Amino acid sequence: MITFKILNSQVTYDGEVIEIKENIPNSESFMEIYGGGINKLSLETPHYKIVGKNIYLPSKEINLADVKSFIYSAIRNIIREDKQPIISLSGEGPIYDFSVDCHEVKITEKTLNGIHFLSAALQKPLVASPINVQLPPWVAPFNLSSAVISIDEKPQDVLKKHFSQISKIVTDSGYIEKNGSRLTKIYHVWTNKELCYTQLTGYVCFEDSGSVKEIRPSDKEVEKIVNDILKGYAKCTVERGMIVT
Repeated sequence: MITFKILNSQVTYDGEVIEIKENIPNSESFMEIYGGGINKLSLETPHYKIVGKNIYLPSKEINLADVKSFIYSAIRNIIREDKQPIISLSGEGPIYDFSVDCHEVKITEKTLNGIHFLSAALQKPLVASPINVQLPPWVAPFNLSSAVISIDEKPQDVLKKHFSQISKIVTDSGYIEKNGSRLTKIYHVWTNKELCYTQLTGYVCFEDSGSVKEIRPSDKEVEKIVNDILKGYAKCTVERGMIVT
């Protein structure tokens, strides 16, 4: 299993399952992808919550800078203007059930002080409609960066392709945090739980071997730790705090 932190998204590869989480202001998105489809998804904002199961992928390519829009596209074929949802009530507000056959999509409209925020305008990005509607600013996607991955890519491909954009890598052997190509923090499970930081003067590591002690490893020692964490995914070179694949 390996996890990448890319921009505001976190991608986890566990066998044939891919999990994607996006956390941006006023929005949390999640997808579990398996077998060429979306097993389950969720999208939550202060105004509404969407949950879905067994949804077709709208594309094999996902922009990790805008997972929210990908989820809108995924449910667009199920939420249609000609389909009347089943409406029920919950503690958060009314639930609109657009499920068709085995494809489940439910939208909960959150009501604050009895005010309904899920207006017709909000539903426009969810349906294929030629009507031009001025959307609230919190609905429209806000995109400054791009990091497109394909579900056909292996984690090794994603690591190589987006290495400069990845800020954190987590495996069963530990984790690596970096800024661009510069290492900032390393945690290695198997080497006495060694926690490493980089400073202008070099590396400062704290080794937990019963009593914590400070050590100063060389580039080659740090490189060995990094490659052990990334074993099976990549082989890197480390020099003066810089990591290169």
